[in-house]
Amino acid sequence: MSDSVKAEAKETARLEAFSDGVFAVAITLLILELKSPVLTEASNHGLWEGLMEKWSELVAVATSFASVLTMWLAHHDAFRVVSVVKKPLLLTNGLLLFMVMMQVYSTKVASAYLGTGAAAGAAAFYSCTSFLLCSSFALMWQVATRDPSALVAGTSDTETAKKRHNYWLGTLIYLAAIPLAYVNPWFSIALIDLSLVFWVVRTRG
Repeated sequence: MSDSVKAEAKETARLEAFSDGVFAVAITLLILELKSPVLTEASNHGLWEGLMEKWSELVAVATSFASVLTMWLAHHDAFRVVSVVKKPLLLTNGLLLFMVMMQVYSTKVASAYLGTGAAAGAAAFYSCTSFLLCSSFALMWQVATRDPSALVAGTSDTETAKKRHNYWLGTLIYLAAIPLAYVNPWFSIALIDLSLVFWVVRTRG
């Protein structure tokens, strides 16, 4: 293996390792958002009532956890075919990681307000963040595959084009969830959940 090929492999590994670390931190922060219910009097009945009162928080965190996890799977799948890392890819990957962390913040907002009169705004904000997260992933893939020489030998144009189509199609699903939040916040969240099934089905590896 030539020195240049070794250097390229090292750069790819560094980017993936750093990205994995950010995904892991994001998922950890999501779990930390779940707080134990505050009870006026400790009892089994009171505990279950307190847990039930947090059902909107549980839904928001579970949805966001699934979203971040699905993005991590897609990220792992995407870098199966990337052999060269250049600055534009580093920048777009950085944008993706920033949006992953923003997903944690939007989850915090959603979990706090989904069961209130501000539920529509909370769901719209969460959907908007999800849309930007998906868009940043599609942009990263666009940048990663625009130069065929930066891909693993044998990667077909058909494969990269199909993935590009799937990623941008995914953004449209997230985009539709934004106005839907003002019709029914829970339908908006449900649409995001369904989109995760689309991502998992379309992701190899």
